[in-house]
Amino acid sequence: MQRWLEAIKFSGRFKARQIPRSQRSLSSLCNQRVVFVGRLSRTKGVHYLLKAMRIVHQELPKAVLVLLGEGHDSESFVQLTDELGLNDVVTFLGWADRETVQAELARSTVVAFPSIYPEAFGISGIEAMAHGKPVVGFDVGGVGDWLRHEENGIVVPVKECEDLASGLIKILANADLAKTYGDAGRLIAQTEFKADGHSLALRQVYLNSQK
Repeated sequence: MQRWLEAIKFSGRFKARQIPRSQRSLSSLCNQRVVFVGRLSRTKGVHYLLKAMRIVHQELPKAVLVLLGEGHDSESFVQLTDELGLNDVVTFLGWADRETVQAELARSTVVAFPSIYPEAFGISGIEAMAHGKPVVGFDVGGVGDWLRHEENGIVVPVKECEDLASGLIKILANADLAKTYGDAGRLIAQTEFKADGHSLALRQVYLNSQK
């Protein structure tokens, strides 16, 4: 599977909040681990994810959230995290290189895709699937082309924090379900979203247009 995240670009000058070494160790060992990869902006729905995480934490106190990325709303999200009382739950890693992103995805239990913008696709979601990880995301744009409800993850109504939290809790609390969704996602990524398969499909579209 081609490294899809090579296409992701992060903007802004936000620096990762310094996390105590002890907290980093606990976060990395947690088996209820939500990961987000993308631009830290309101269009990506990070504020909804943070609010959902407060609900998740009330139900699953050991669950943690790791955010990888930067953006113009980074500082406001750090402030919101503090206001929600989630400083010991949420880790901001800032911009990360490909190796770090791959490692964080591999350690994740579930990947969140809370974008409220009508995304045409969703590269981080496909990358999560390639790692065999389930995804919980809002039903916007082309997300439904790869995120299939209760097959490789959970699709929830856009901007509904409680539904987003419920989807995350359902997977975090059930390792067997997480594996079932993850295995299904890996198969979808391998069979439907390979780079060579897309190249052939584009070539066929071109040929058909010439008829």
